[in-house]
Amino acid sequence: MLLRLAPLFFLLLATSCSSGPSISKAQQRASIQWLELVDKQGYAASWDESATLFKKAVSKQSWVTQIARVRAPMGKITSRQLTSSDVRENLTGQPEGIYTIFIYRSTFANKGQAVETHTVYRANSSQPWQNAGYFIK
Repeated sequence: MLLRLAPLFFLLLATSCSSGPSISKAQQRASIQWLELVDKQGYAASWDESATLFKKAVSKQSWVTQIARVRAPMGKITSRQLTSSDVRENLTGQPEGIYTIFIYRSTFANKGQAVETHTVYRANSSQPWQNAGYFIK
């Protein structure tokens, strides 16, 4: 199953890897907390906790419908392991800020293994890290 809800991912994945700043615990925590909302089927809350750029890319109702259609049949998550992360700054065509891309190898009760790519974003250091995109296959 493939979920394509935030076109930002394709831009992020198409750009070359950078050797930018290291990943902070706050970035990791923001990613895990947001993913846990999705894991608990808190789909509306996960949209509410997302960055404005995500909300502009997908309406709340569309997000709730699409994520439920993809995640519900997969069953409960049984494991999630971070396999890589990357920090990117000021992406062309995207709002200024810092983007952190996390790639997880995850296992679900009804699906087996999947790859989750989750991006968190913040415009500046005074703002919290928020969801900017999610992709699962």
